Amino acid sequence: YTIIGSQCSNVTIDNIKTFACHTWSDGIDMMASHNITIKNCNFEDCMRIFRLNWNENYVWCCNRVLEQLKFENCTFNNVSDSIYVHGDPEHPMNLELENCVINVKPGFEDKEIAVGIDFGTMTFKNVTLNGYKNPRIIKKTEGKVIIENSTEMEIVEEENKNYVDVDGVVYDTAKKMLVAYPAGNARKSYKI
Repeated sequence: YTIIGSQCSNVTIDNIKTFACHTWSDGIDMMASHNITIKNCNFEDCMRIFRLNWNENYVWCCNRVLEQLKFENCTFNNVSDSIYVHGDPEHPMNLELENCVINVKPGFEDKEIAVGIDFGTMTFKNVTLNGYKNPRIIKKTEGKVIIENSTEMEIVEEENKNYVDVDGVVYDTAKKMLVAYPAGNARKSYKI
């Protein structure tokens, strides 16, 4: 890790550049902390922007979870996995990306932008996505997703009993009626 922290509050990390030493490396790892802002940073060859997988292993040292995380004016290059937030149901995490650029690694263009389970809010403000075929956010439970002035992203509720996602296109569960097609999709044609 370039930076690691635990049990921190009101921290700002400013103007760093991280390089992955392996394809699975993290640049910044914050655990059991609150109100963390990461700004003006450049992440090279990062596997993913962020992952929080709630279980007892993440709070062993202080019985707290990561609660508020903001990325501001950051660039993420060669991203090969999704933002993954599986939070604590009792303390849902809020994640915000503002004025950020996410460049997907070639070969991972079909990966979803984010997956959320037990989160409070995921906010994308002025976020530019480069290289994704069908940018989408998968919601597996309740949580609010806000997208403002960003590359178009589809929000898919995975547990939805009325609709299904087929390669980024939303159909009724019988797959007889097309409900929504992402306007930002670069395909020249689509066969139903």
